[in-house]
This record gives sequence, structure tokens and C-alpha cells, in this order.
Amino acid sequence: MAASFLRGRSNPSYDNAEEEGEEEEERLASASFQEAVPGKFRTRVNEYQNQSKFPTAPLYKVNEVVYLVVPGQAQPSGPFLVTAVEENDKYRIRRQDNGQAHPGSVPQASLVVPA
Repeated sequence: MAASFLRGRSNPSYDNAEEEGEEEEERLASASFQEAVPGKFRTRVNEYQNQSKFPTAPLYKVNEVVYLVVPGQAQPSGPFLVTAVEENDKYRIRRQDNGQAHPGSVPQASLVVPA
């Protein structure tokens, strides 16, 4: 009567368990990874949609002399000094001659250095 209250699997004999383990290993060895492991898998991804940007050193350093390229002007304006390096390749600059700060952040593409 005590056996009727037992739940779950009973332990198989040692010989039987060893044989079942060998059969399982052979089945897994012959199956591909996707057949052996349940679930959905995708193939290798060469390019991700949300690529993370690796940290890189800023192109211009604080107190470096730069010139600001203004569309429509033949010559860049300046000289400016870089006062701060911000995220997303943006810089804070101020005029070198009178110390007046530029009103906003300037993208890296708009700055040049004298050759």
C-alpha cells in the first residue's frame, strides 16, 4: 500500500541507467544542434540593428585651437579654443581672442584645425 503513495520516477537499476545514458549520447551525437536542443534558433548575424558605439578618443582636446566651418563662407571662422568635449562627437568652444563662448554645442564635422 505504501507504494501507491509514491510519486515521481523511481531510480532505475544501475545497468539500465547506464544503457539509457549511452543511447541518449549516441542520439545527441548524431543529431544537429538545432535538433538536439529544443527551441527556436537563428543563424549568425553579421550586422545588428542597434549597434553599440565603442568608446573612441575625441578628435580634438580641451584647449586645442580649432576653426569653425560655416556653410556659405569661403573661410572658416575662428580661432576658437575647445572648452569641453561632450557626448556624440560634440564640442563646446569659445573665441580665442575675446573669450566669448559659442552659443551651442558644435558637431565634430564642423571643426577643422590649421594645416
